[in-house]
Amino acid sequence: MKSCFAADGIAPGDLAAVLGIVRGHKSAIKVDSEGGLGTTFKLLFPAADSQARGVPSNMAKDKTWKGHGRVLLVDDEEAVRNLTRRMLERAGLTVVSAEDGRQAVETFKRVMAEVDLVILDLTMPHLGGEACFRELRLMKPDVKVILSSGYSEQDVVNLFAGKGLAGFIQKPYTNAELIAKVREVLGG
Repeated sequence: MKSCFAADGIAPGDLAAVLGIVRGHKSAIKVDSEGGLGTTFKLLFPAADSQARGVPSNMAKDKTWKGHGRVLLVDDEEAVRNLTRRMLERAGLTVVSAEDGRQAVETFKRVMAEVDLVILDLTMPHLGGEACFRELRLMKPDVKVILSSGYSEQDVVNLFAGKGLAGFIQKPYTNAELIAKVREVLGG
């Protein structure tokens, strides 16, 4: 069965990650499979409240906030990196990016004196977010890191308890949520 997943570009670990994310959102996965016809996965999410996810009102209203500083953005999904980079740059920040944890460590070695903040994905190939976080903290113990993940905040906070994580932002996030979190961590 493992080769079946690999042939379709889906690794068994990917399905486990999806299940963790879905459960973190108090949701479920329904799987229907018939021999010779294939498998259908249905993701079942609770109905959304009429109220949108909150951003602190004082930060949501201030759309003119311009930050300054350099952010190391680490995410293995190119689309997420590109979109997040644009959001951060529109807010006045300079962005250096890496596509996995290993590349993040190498990049950080070169530019750590100039980096004010790291936005780090939790689940990545080559070197995951948790291991990457440890490596970055060994090089610069006071580096500010916002962890980004589709997993629930509670799961991530438990995983990083007492390790000096500066913040968490749950995927998918809006521009307002991202900038509010960055502003909170950087100050101003």
